[in-house]
Amino acid sequence: MRFGIESIDITPPFKTTMGGYSSRQGLFDKVNDPLACTVIILEEHDRRAVIVAADLITFNNDYTAALRQQLAGIANTVPDNVLLNASHTHGGPEVRDKGLCFDKDRDTAASIRYQAWLDQQIFEATVTAMNNLKTGSLWYGVGKSIIPMNRRLERDGKIVNAPNPNGQVDDRLQLLALKDQDGKLCALGVRLSCHPVATGAQSLITADFPGAFKKACVEELGSDVVPFFLQGAGGDMCPRAVADGDKWRQMAHDELPKIGQQLLKETLAIFNSDAMEELGALELDGYFRYVKAECEHFYTTKEDFQKLAKSKINIEQLYAKNCLRELEAGRIIPDSTDISVQTLWLTKDLAIIGIQGEVLVALGAYVASSILAPNRSILLGYSNGSVCYLPDTKELQRGGYEQISYLYKGWTGQFKPGLEKTLAAAVCQQAKE
Repeated sequence: MRFGIESIDITPPFKTTMGGYSSRQGLFDKVNDPLACTVIILEEHDRRAVIVAADLITFNNDYTAALRQQLAGIANTVPDNVLLNASHTHGGPEVRDKGLCFDKDRDTAASIRYQAWLDQQIFEATVTAMNNLKTGSLWYGVGKSIIPMNRRLERDGKIVNAPNPNGQVDDRLQLLALKDQDGKLCALGVRLSCHPVATGAQSLITADFPGAFKKACVEELGSDVVPFFLQGAGGDMCPRAVADGDKWRQMAHDELPKIGQQLLKETLAIFNSDAMEELGALELDGYFRYVKAECEHFYTTKEDFQKLAKSKINIEQLYAKNCLRELEAGRIIPDSTDISVQTLWLTKDLAIIGIQGEVLVALGAYVASSILAPNRSILLGYSNGSVCYLPDTKELQRGGYEQISYLYKGWTGQFKPGLEKTLAAAVCQQAKE
């Protein structure tokens, strides 16, 4: 096999708004640490795959199809073999130019400008990676991490965003390593499931703990080794290091290296053990499709929304008023949405599963276990954009913030039970194909 890899700086070269917190509407103050985007090209005979890992809150849903198409053209492959994954840092720029909670004075033009600049950076990195393909090998390993902690705690009969040390977590730490034909390490990537929100809603650009890990990796292994980060099913997990009793604290930026060093320690323990194995002949076979997720019919009529518009909860007011405008314009309120699912087979028994959403741990575990080789899958959320939070049936019924995405999206209600089965069925079908 051959591979090419290029990492570029995607720190905004001009002031932009930031993504991740609706309360933070202004431009960022300054840059604490740089954002990176890494393009990995894998080749086996005449087949190629492109994996893009970026320090972003998400890839913009409105642009991902065109971006994947263009990257496929540069790499001379098919769009089904191009996967985009965002770390979901809440310290990066806002790439979306519209949102229900955006203030009317929000500088959305900056988001549009940044999106165009970002695309060009990714194009150039992909060209560079293609021009520097080298013979080598791909390695895979898996171990454990203590970094993630569940954040859905039941308190007084309600689900709140608070540390839940006894809650379910995806503590797997999965590694992908690239070595040249002489056995020299060229790239080291980790897949972890955890929200990069350690520094909270401060107005400093930061890659959060994934950036701290990559910096620690370069300091330890040298600049010839390119580190990259892939985000897993981190929708309901936060860094354990910011748990402060029954609440989350906002970490100072100069504390981030602590998490970075911990992740590096865990990574090297796996990398230097028998857990690492060289993968044989690569398949590089991708399958991409959209699946329809049905919503409940909580609110459908003008009367429903007029009543809800009197709510004392701000987001419910915004939702109701937005839906009333849609009805008055002669448009219907959607009762379903499309979610993309991608399966990229690295080998015959190891696949990357990319889901377009903030995957909660239970849903991720269900989907991953549905594939023919459950212990040989790398499940990623935040892939090719992000629709919303994606909970399984149990978490949907428990309630909490992660099941009210419909308020922000303008749908008739929350997802119907069985979302995990819908997504798993798509993966199973792709596995059969």
